[in-house]
Amino acid sequence: MLLTLEGGTLPAEIQQEMLEKMAGVYYKTRGTVTNALKIIVEQLNDRLLARNVRLQGKGSPILGIFNAVALHGSMVYFAHAGPTSAFLLANKAVEQFRDSTGMVRGLGISKAVYVRYFRGEVQPGDMVLLSAKPASSWNAKNLAGSPQLNLDQIRRRLLIEDP
Repeated sequence: MLLTLEGGTLPAEIQQEMLEKMAGVYYKTRGTVTNALKIIVEQLNDRLLARNVRLQGKGSPILGIFNAVALHGSMVYFAHAGPTSAFLLANKAVEQFRDSTGMVRGLGISKAVYVRYFRGEVQPGDMVLLSAKPASSWNAKNLAGSPQLNLDQIRRRLLIEDP
């Protein structure tokens, strides 16, 4: 899971606690992977919305941008809330998952939650990259071959491509 906050502030330990609780909720939820992902997004939204309502007029509201990933067998499932991206860096190809409808909005601003789901097939050695603000150079051409690199080489590739 990746939670990126814009606007107001929330201490890192509170963010970590929220994500750990959401992981627990995910694993306790019966049903489909997408149902469990939807429930954690809704609960995270409820927490951020309650914080924003409670502190209304006393600071900037927090907008949450959230990525969740679930691996189920050879399938990887992504849930996005807000303008965010996920990349599947596979040996065979690079796929970028993002909402291109223009209907994206983050968490904590409304009771209604808009979640976008994606899925892909993974093999051993494939990698997932999550970013709320990916560099414009993070594309299939520039990220191709990443699974063959070590993590330090990938980090340098990501930073060098768009300094």
